[in-house]
Amino acid sequence: MPNWLICSGDAKGAVFPAGVTRWGHICGSLYADGTEAKMQHIARGTYTLSRLYVRVLANASAADSTVRSRKNIGNGNQSVTIGAGATGVFTDDVNSDGLVDGDAFNNAVVVGAGGSLTLALISYMLASPSNIPIHSSNNSTSVQTAFGVIRSSVINGEWYNLSTVWPYTVREAITFSNLRTYIQNNTLNGQTLYNLRINGVAGAQTLTIPAATTGVFEDVVNTDAVVAGNTVSTHSDSTAAGAGTIGPSAVQVKATTAGRLVIAGSSRDEQYLGGTTWFFAVEGSSQREIAAEVSSQTLARTPFTARNIFFSLWTNTLIAGSTVSLRKNGASVISVTVPALTAGVFENLVDTSDFLATDLINWIQAWGGVANNVLRPSHMGFQLDQPVALASGSVVPLAVGSGMV
Repeated sequence: MPNWLICSGDAKGAVFPAGVTRWGHICGSLYADGTEAKMQHIARGTYTLSRLYVRVLANASAADSTVRSRKNIGNGNQSVTIGAGATGVFTDDVNSDGLVDGDAFNNAVVVGAGGSLTLALISYMLASPSNIPIHSSNNSTSVQTAFGVIRSSVINGEWYNLSTVWPYTVREAITFSNLRTYIQNNTLNGQTLYNLRINGVAGAQTLTIPAATTGVFEDVVNTDAVVAGNTVSTHSDSTAAGAGTIGPSAVQVKATTAGRLVIAGSSRDEQYLGGTTWFFAVEGSSQREIAAEVSSQTLARTPFTARNIFFSLWTNTLIAGSTVSLRKNGASVISVTVPALTAGVFENLVDTSDFLATDLINWIQAWGGVANNVLRPSHMGFQLDQPVALASGSVVPLAVGSGMV
């Protein structure tokens, strides 16, 4: 049975307020919200969710806190208890949750009284009898799309709205289906369309959101098939409206594929200075960083082979070359190099690395140049293949490749 690492991450830290329950997404970016329906994903297949892993960055609470799985607005079987003031890693390696088609699932964070709880990531192992992982880009309640515009965002990670975004280049055949969104607020006076864009063109799956309408929308009929070399992004079109705004909390899609795309992405306009080094969660936002590597790491949770490293950025005024790498146990195992003054897409399609369930995984961005130069990253991702090629966890010797496509 295929097993997939699935993670919601924010290496800089997502703050959950004291004395209340907040809900979070299972994958994509890590956010806290007071409305559970906004944060739910829907199983579009049969899954087993297990191996809950929570990393706590800061804890001002004077009482115990709990992080747990949720299923169909009820408590799931998995949970961890975080003592007052405790930080670090907390796991449930015993319990699991069975999911069938139509089940809603998400995270619950119940913070003790006295102070907030700051989480870097929540991860699981997702097992399925066939190769049908899910992807999601999501956001907070503050992100809105105005009337009369077309916007693009990442397929996995942090949903923000920019007029352009570098799409993700896939390196294997994938059939995307069950495009779904939850619209949390909508004051537009005309309809909005959501779809995938394949090679810059609207795909077959389409969600039509009527004026001033909120709630769940899903395309259960159409599919989008892509092949190696195709590009994919999410897309919204509100040009039919003449006033108002609309805000999705998540855009989810199912992928029938040989290997899951594990992506940290964002379409925010975050800029990074030259001469700095930052670490990021393996999945979630590519623009929420931390200087301490341990704070960004999660366990691989299942053996797999990582391949086809992808990195993209919109702008780059750095006067020296840089490196972006996938990390294993604090060492870079697959890298791409980014030349000075060069933006666009960079890939390493040559090197692979085998991970064991006990290996730690995360990303590093090491920027060259000096502090008065900046760049804007978009995606970091790799293809997770199973079964693992070498049970020993050995690494194929590196011959780092990079380039523009």
